[in-house]
Amino acid sequence: MLHTDGAPVTKVGGKSLWPIQCTLVEIPPPLRDFMDATMVLGAWLGGTHPSRDLLWSKIVEQIHELFKTGITITADDGEKVMFAIRVQLVTFDLPALAQNCNIIQFNGYDACPDCDIHGIAIERQVFYPFSKLPSTPKTDRDYMTFSLQKSLVKSIKGIKGPTPLTRILIFPDQIAKDYMHLVCSGHFKTLITYWERILLPGVFDQ
Repeated sequence: MLHTDGAPVTKVGGKSLWPIQCTLVEIPPPLRDFMDATMVLGAWLGGTHPSRDLLWSKIVEQIHELFKTGITITADDGEKVMFAIRVQLVTFDLPALAQNCNIIQFNGYDACPDCDIHGIAIERQVFYPFSKLPSTPKTDRDYMTFSLQKSLVKSIKGIKGPTPLTRILIFPDQIAKDYMHLVCSGHFKTLITYWERILLPGVFDQ
């Protein structure tokens, strides 16, 4: 399982650190989340967001090679054990998802990485209205095709261009959902604001 996100490291100069971390999903939680069980494959330190190609290309190339060769480990008794390597999923928060997967940000039109629903603007905010008919799912083929098409528009169905990650992941099936931003600080926060305004005005001021 892969993960990256930016974190500020200096109060002056605005530099941030973007580590690319790897976790073995076969290790059961909570051991999986211990620092000793996390591998750092690379890192970016700078005053701007890293180029996704610069951040990922070499790492993706090496992971892709491991898909073919696997990893052989020598045990304490001298026995050699070969492990097949696969990337199960990648996790990002919503801003990092758009940056690393080269798609529209979460607050824009066509921002859903899973389907082609098109948002509408209401008072300078993009909403995605309810529909009884399901939207057409986006597929890995869509990501591969639309990212390479030359177009005068900035994106096609929210896909802005290529990303190295499509070499080792099936988009969008292997992109984990960001529960915190999607639910807790996103949709549910909006619902609470509406409920307070309509049903219980001033309840949070008491």
